[in-house]
Amino acid sequence: VMMNLFDSHDTKRFVTTAGRDDDRLMLAALFQMCYIGIPQIYYGDEVGLRGGKDPDCRRPFPWGWKDNPRRSKIHDFYTRVISIRHDHPALRTGSFTTLLTEGKLYAFLREQDDDRVVVVINNESGAQEIELPLGESGFSDGSRLTDNLNGGIYSIEGGKLILELDGMSGAILSEKK
Repeated sequence: VMMNLFDSHDTKRFVTTAGRDDDRLMLAALFQMCYIGIPQIYYGDEVGLRGGKDPDCRRPFPWGWKDNPRRSKIHDFYTRVISIRHDHPALRTGSFTTLLTEGKLYAFLREQDDDRVVVVINNESGAQEIELPLGESGFSDGSRLTDNLNGGIYSIEGGKLILELDGMSGAILSEKK
């Protein structure tokens, strides 16, 4: 089993390494919760705790995080993607198929039994229209996928799913067979 860890007691904090960009932290958390393996969260990442080289990476946990809008936003995002992971067996133990790698766009499919989840990540700074070829992955025209992260429903037409994602964002789309 693969342990997915972004930072630890021996490394700089992820959000610090990412230039203090909270959107990058949340996008990484989305990937971490949907990719193969077991996500490991180093304490404080779920509220955007910053820190440089050891021992600065071992800062105390900010217990007053609920009073900080920045930290609350990050915590809410972590809570949401963890909940989605728990709701979908495919995200925990399902098969993995890459669907798209184009520039800073990445999409993959996780499947287990009747649970199918398409994860789309836009690591570009601006919005992107994304065309996913899903017909070859067993999706039928007219199939509807629900975006568990952002809301909304998308339909497959001509074997393709077309969606637009803001910069530094992603979508977790699911279909029950």
